[in-house]
Amino acid sequence: MGLRVAKVQRKLGMGRVWEIVGPNTMSKVKAFQKKNGLQATGVVDLTTWKKMGFNESSWYSLDSYVTPVKTNLKSTRSDLVEQMISTAQSYIGTEYVVGAAGPPGSGIDCSGLVMQAMYSIGIDPAPISVTRHTQPGYEYESRNLWNLSTLKTVQTPQRGDLVFYKNSAGQVIHVAIYLGNNRVIESWPEKVVNWPLIHPERALIKGYKRILG
Repeated sequence: MGLRVAKVQRKLGMGRVWEIVGPNTMSKVKAFQKKNGLQATGVVDLTTWKKMGFNESSWYSLDSYVTPVKTNLKSTRSDLVEQMISTAQSYIGTEYVVGAAGPPGSGIDCSGLVMQAMYSIGIDPAPISVTRHTQPGYEYESRNLWNLSTLKTVQTPQRGDLVFYKNSAGQVIHVAIYLGNNRVIESWPEKVVNWPLIHPERALIKGYKRILG
């Protein structure tokens, strides 16, 4: 999943799709490889990537971006909260790409946005990471963030808390950052937006977690 997959799919004329490698993507990759004299495996390796016109550095960097820490030991709790939100706001309008956590303007999903906000204040949510997020089975890192032991469950959200949303079966499907005044910032198809806490597209709240106790 992630930005590399999105770039490949669009290079192959697939347009905006759910950016996960499946049979249709592999079939189109095979056709590209065959047309360009490469072994038709259906798997994009570095050789295929470069043949598609992408540079080698992007092969290694696209899905490994981590926001630099923008706070210091003198930062107050309020400073940390505001920096997290500032980082998230720098992504407003960035395209939603499943499994992605790239820099502003490149592509990111809900979990990726939260991870980058956390990285910006020096918090590492390991074992959750931007690279793991691109792997099959980890598209819903929001569920793993919900279960992260370092986060504190709270009943009433404050600015900077995480809001988790669920489906009708009670499973976590989405995470956003609470801004206050019943607003959140989130990555939701098709882009990063500032939306109401309750919205018809994801109306069920699972609960709230506090990053900074």
